[in-house]
Amino acid sequence: LKESFYARILKPLNLQNTYLYDCESTEGHTAQPMNFYNKDKALVLPKTMSSFGADGGIVSTLDDMLLFLRAYFDGKLFAKKHHERMQSQWNRVFGPFFFPIQYGYGVMKFRLPKFMTLFTMEPPEFVGHSGANASFAFYIPDEKVFVVGTFNQADQESRPYEFLLKLAGCL
Repeated sequence: LKESFYARILKPLNLQNTYLYDCESTEGHTAQPMNFYNKDKALVLPKTMSSFGADGGIVSTLDDMLLFLRAYFDGKLFAKKHHERMQSQWNRVFGPFFFPIQYGYGVMKFRLPKFMTLFTMEPPEFVGHSGANASFAFYIPDEKVFVVGTFNQADQESRPYEFLLKLAGCL
Protein backbone atom coordinates (compact mmCIF):
# COMPACT_ATOMS: atom_id res chain seq x y z
CA LEU A 1 0.00 0.00 0.00
CA LYS A 2 2.71 2.44 0.99
CA GLU A 3 4.72 1.91 -2.20
CA SER A 4 1.63 2.34 -4.39
CA PHE A 5 0.61 5.45 -2.51
CA TYR A 6 4.02 7.04 -3.05
CA ALA A 7 4.35 5.95 -6.69
CA ARG A 8 0.83 6.88 -7.84
CA ILE A 9 0.03 9.94 -5.76
CA LEU A 10 2.83 11.51 -3.71
CA LYS A 11 5.60 11.53 -6.33
CA PRO A 12 3.52 12.62 -9.33
CA LEU A 13 1.90 15.45 -7.35
CA ASN A 14 5.12 16.34 -5.51
CA LEU A 15 3.37 16.16 -2.13
CA GLN A 16 6.40 16.53 0.10
CA ASN A 17 4.55 16.94 3.40
CA THR A 18 2.18 13.98 3.09
CA TYR A 19 2.72 10.38 4.18
CA LEU A 20 1.03 7.25 5.48
CA TYR A 21 1.45 7.29 9.23
CA ASP A 22 3.38 4.44 10.84
CA CYS A 23 4.34 4.81 14.50
CA GLU A 24 7.18 2.29 14.01
CA SER A 25 8.93 4.17 11.20
CA THR A 26 9.88 7.70 10.22
CA GLU A 27 10.80 6.65 6.67
CA GLY A 28 9.65 9.28 4.19
CA HIS A 29 9.00 11.98 6.78
CA THR A 30 10.63 13.76 9.67
CA ALA A 31 7.75 15.50 11.42
CA GLN A 32 5.27 13.75 13.67
CA PRO A 33 1.61 14.60 13.09
CA MET A 34 0.01 17.20 15.32
CA ASN A 35 -2.13 15.88 18.11
CA PHE A 36 -5.82 16.00 17.69
CA TYR A 37 -8.19 16.51 20.55
CA ASN A 38 -11.43 15.55 22.16
CA LYS A 39 -12.41 18.97 23.48
CA ASP A 40 -9.31 20.04 25.48
CA LYS A 41 -7.84 16.54 25.94
CA ALA A 42 -5.01 15.59 23.57
CA LEU A 43 -5.48 12.18 21.99
CA VAL A 44 -2.11 10.47 21.63
CA LEU A 45 -2.93 7.21 19.87
CA PRO A 46 0.05 6.20 17.72
CA LYS A 47 -0.89 2.54 17.28
CA THR A 48 -4.48 3.43 16.47
CA MET A 49 -3.29 6.02 13.98
CA SER A 50 -0.99 3.43 12.39
CA SER A 51 -3.92 1.07 11.89
CA PHE A 52 -5.75 3.59 9.67
CA GLY A 53 -3.41 3.16 6.66
CA ALA A 54 -5.78 1.22 4.43
CA ASP A 55 -8.62 3.47 5.53
CA GLY A 56 -6.86 6.69 4.56
CA GLY A 57 -4.58 7.15 7.59
CA ILE A 58 -2.73 9.94 5.88
CA VAL A 59 -0.83 12.78 7.51
CA SER A 60 -0.72 15.91 5.41
CA THR A 61 -0.59 19.68 5.48
CA LEU A 62 -3.43 21.86 4.28
CA ASP A 63 -1.27 23.00 1.36
CA ASP A 64 -0.72 19.40 0.23
CA MET A 65 -4.41 18.59 0.77
CA LEU A 66 -5.33 21.44 -1.55
CA LEU A 67 -2.84 20.25 -4.18
CA PHE A 68 -4.29 16.75 -3.98
CA LEU A 69 -7.90 17.95 -4.17
CA ARG A 70 -7.19 20.11 -7.22
CA ALA A 71 -5.31 17.28 -8.95
CA TYR A 72 -8.13 14.85 -8.18
CA PHE A 73 -10.85 17.04 -9.68
CA ASP A 74 -8.68 18.37 -12.51
CA GLY A 75 -8.13 14.81 -13.78
CA LYS A 76 -4.43 14.54 -12.91
CA LEU A 77 -4.92 11.33 -10.93
CA PHE A 78 -7.70 9.64 -12.90
CA ALA A 79 -9.12 10.07 -16.38
CA LYS A 80 -12.34 12.11 -16.50
CA LYS A 81 -14.31 8.97 -17.46
CA HIS A 82 -13.41 7.48 -14.06
CA HIS A 83 -14.72 10.60 -12.29
CA GLU A 84 -18.04 10.17 -14.03
CA ARG A 85 -18.22 6.54 -12.94
CA MET A 86 -17.15 7.34 -9.37
CA GLN A 87 -19.94 9.90 -9.10
CA SER A 88 -22.63 8.16 -11.14
CA GLN A 89 -24.27 6.51 -8.15
CA TRP A 90 -24.70 8.15 -4.76
CA ASN A 91 -25.69 6.05 -1.75
CA ARG A 92 -27.09 7.31 1.52
CA VAL A 93 -25.10 6.19 4.54
CA PHE A 94 -25.39 6.21 8.33
CA GLY A 95 -29.19 6.17 8.30
CA PRO A 96 -31.62 9.08 8.29
CA PHE A 97 -29.66 11.21 10.79
CA PHE A 98 -26.89 11.84 8.26
CA PHE A 99 -29.17 12.13 5.22
CA PRO A 100 -27.37 15.07 3.59
CA ILE A 101 -24.28 12.86 3.24
CA GLN A 102 -23.98 10.38 0.39
CA TYR A 103 -21.14 8.24 -0.95
CA GLY A 104 -20.04 7.55 -4.49
CA TYR A 105 -16.97 5.45 -5.21
CA GLY A 106 -14.50 6.78 -2.65
CA VAL A 107 -15.93 10.29 -2.54
CA MET A 108 -18.52 11.90 -0.36
CA LYS A 109 -21.23 14.36 -1.34
CA PHE A 110 -22.80 16.76 1.10
CA ARG A 111 -25.78 18.88 0.14
CA LEU A 112 -28.37 20.29 2.46
CA PRO A 113 -31.93 20.03 1.13
CA LYS A 114 -33.37 23.38 0.11
CA PHE A 115 -36.22 23.14 2.63
CA MET A 116 -33.65 23.14 5.45
CA THR A 117 -32.54 26.63 4.42
CA LEU A 118 -36.16 27.81 4.64
CA PHE A 119 -35.88 28.21 0.87
CA THR A 120 -33.63 31.24 1.31
CA MET A 121 -30.87 29.81 -0.87
CA GLU A 122 -29.98 27.03 -3.27
CA PRO A 123 -27.56 24.97 -1.15
CA PRO A 124 -24.33 24.18 -2.97
CA GLU A 125 -23.08 20.65 -3.45
CA PHE A 126 -19.81 19.78 -1.72
CA VAL A 127 -17.87 16.80 -3.14
CA GLY A 128 -14.78 15.43 -1.38
CA HIS A 129 -14.24 13.86 2.01
CA SER A 130 -13.86 14.49 5.72
CA GLY A 131 -11.68 12.80 8.32
CA ALA A 132 -11.90 11.53 11.88
CA ASN A 133 -10.29 14.63 13.37
CA ALA A 134 -12.71 17.00 11.61
CA SER A 135 -10.38 17.53 8.70
CA PHE A 136 -12.03 18.10 5.34
CA ALA A 137 -11.29 18.57 1.66
CA PHE A 138 -14.24 19.48 -0.56
CA TYR A 139 -14.84 20.91 -4.00
CA ILE A 140 -17.91 23.01 -4.79
CA PRO A 141 -18.47 22.29 -8.51
CA ASP A 142 -21.01 25.05 -9.22
CA GLU A 143 -18.70 27.67 -7.74
CA LYS A 144 -15.41 26.04 -8.80
CA VAL A 145 -14.16 26.52 -5.22
CA PHE A 146 -11.87 24.20 -3.27
CA VAL A 147 -12.07 24.15 0.53
CA VAL A 148 -9.65 22.36 2.88
CA GLY A 149 -9.23 22.60 6.62
CA THR A 150 -9.10 20.87 9.95
CA PHE A 151 -10.34 21.48 13.44
CA ASN A 152 -8.10 18.75 14.96
CA GLN A 153 -11.08 17.70 17.06
CA ALA A 154 -12.79 14.34 17.50
CA ASP A 155 -15.59 15.56 19.76
CA GLN A 156 -18.14 16.55 17.13
CA GLU A 157 -18.39 14.78 13.76
CA SER A 158 -20.66 17.47 12.36
CA ARG A 159 -18.17 20.31 12.85
CA PRO A 160 -16.84 20.39 9.25
CA TYR A 161 -20.40 20.35 7.87
CA GLU A 162 -21.50 23.20 10.12
CA PHE A 163 -18.53 25.18 8.82
CA LEU A 164 -19.38 24.30 5.21
CA LEU A 165 -22.94 25.51 5.73
CA LYS A 166 -21.64 28.83 7.06
CA LEU A 167 -19.38 29.04 4.04
CA ALA A 168 -22.31 28.28 1.74
CA GLY A 169 -24.10 31.33 3.14
CA CYS A 170 -21.17 33.47 1.95
CA LEU A 171 -21.09 32.15 -1.63
